[in-house]
Amino acid sequence: MKFIKLKEELKATAKGLKELKHYSRTAESYDDRAVAQSDLHYEKCNYRHRHIVYCMLRGRKYEEIERSCHVAPDFTRIERELDAYRSKTVCTSA
Repeated sequence: MKFIKLKEELKATAKGLKELKHYSRTAESYDDRAVAQSDLHYEKCNYRHRHIVYCMLRGRKYEEIERSCHVAPDFTRIERELDAYRSKTVCTSA
């Protein structure tokens, strides 16, 4: 199974995170920095979960992906996304 679309989305998100991180540090007003930092936190969380899904789809176990982390991911969200991607990749022929 190839998950090229998901990998490309992860690459684009990583690039966006880098730009957002730069903006959150260089924004001129306090309000802009606060909004950018909030968006950055939200996007990082999304990226982490999608990365875990991508790795699990490729056959890795969670323990191999994140060996030590301070906050456990939302496993119900991960399972939901795994089910969605698995159902997309199943071929049905008539």
